[in-house]
Amino acid sequence: MVSAVLITSTLLIALSCILWNRLPIWFAKPLRDVRAAELGLHATADDLRLVADILNAMNQGVAMRLRHRGNWLDECDAAAPEWRPMIVEGAAFGCGAIRATYSRKWRSMPDEWMADRPRYATVGHMGLGLWGAFRFGREFEQFLRVADGYDPWQRNACLDGYGFKFALLDFPRDRRSVTHLHSIPGYYRRSAFHGVGRGLYLAFLSDRRGFIEAAADFAPHHDGDVIEGAAFCAAYVHIADPRRAIRFVRAMPFEWRPHAHLGLTLGLRERARIDAEHHATNVAALPREWRDSIHAAIAMADDLERRIRRDHAGGGYGLWRDQLMEKLAESQTWEAVYHDGLETRSDGEGAVRG
Repeated sequence: MVSAVLITSTLLIALSCILWNRLPIWFAKPLRDVRAAELGLHATADDLRLVADILNAMNQGVAMRLRHRGNWLDECDAAAPEWRPMIVEGAAFGCGAIRATYSRKWRSMPDEWMADRPRYATVGHMGLGLWGAFRFGREFEQFLRVADGYDPWQRNACLDGYGFKFALLDFPRDRRSVTHLHSIPGYYRRSAFHGVGRGLYLAFLSDRRGFIEAAADFAPHHDGDVIEGAAFCAAYVHIADPRRAIRFVRAMPFEWRPHAHLGLTLGLRERARIDAEHHATNVAALPREWRDSIHAAIAMADDLERRIRRDHAGGGYGLWRDQLMEKLAESQTWEAVYHDGLETRSDGEGAVRG
């Protein structure tokens, strides 16, 4: 009885927000209480609850933005650090829908967090990409036109969010749902497959072998991009347990490890940018050699980004990622994480949770 009342109240609040902000009725779809079990995920027990918590955090962000017509970023700042990035993604989703439908000023909308909260820039644009996937579906050309006015680097984060939606919410039940991503032009296609990697990581959270098979079979020409996105996601969602992200990376086949190292670096870096203190607290329990690897990798990413942005005004995102992966491999920055008693196997046997 109580559960029914809560669900009804939530739906009424959502409907009120939609009417108040003059949003189209399709916007009710992402606010629906989607149960992780409905998605056909390869996740069990605690992993299924984790995915549900992530989806709930995103929905919380959407609802937060819809009901908060002032500075919604303050409310994001007050959220629990573990879930704050997902809440920001959801809030950006809601912000994109409101601006695109109500005020028609979506092109200037990212300035809100780029100026006041640059630490939210990437996850905010990922949320905009998630909105684009719901709003435009497989018509990615329309979404690319909307995102054309965004920062050139952050447009790639938008495509990441775009691919994430199809991989997590559609792919487990219909593998044809992501075939249109192959038609996205240029490096944006690779960014969309980074998002696919994020989605597939959560979709196969308890089935590492299933993930490896999906990455190899579904996108043989973009398997490296999928692995980068998956490793990013592992670091991004397991901030309270960084060892799990490292176990996932160590379990990858050797030829995928450079991609996994890149994704791990960028996922940990994103968490450190959003909340440096929370990040430092969670990695403090790791072995000193591992902490040194994390600090060195993040510093390398920051330094290289500054230099490439300086030398390639308005571009260079793909170059940055490719050069960073090469430098991480040349310096063997992540070598230390392979030398201890933490058991992992790259064939998917043994412990399957990634």
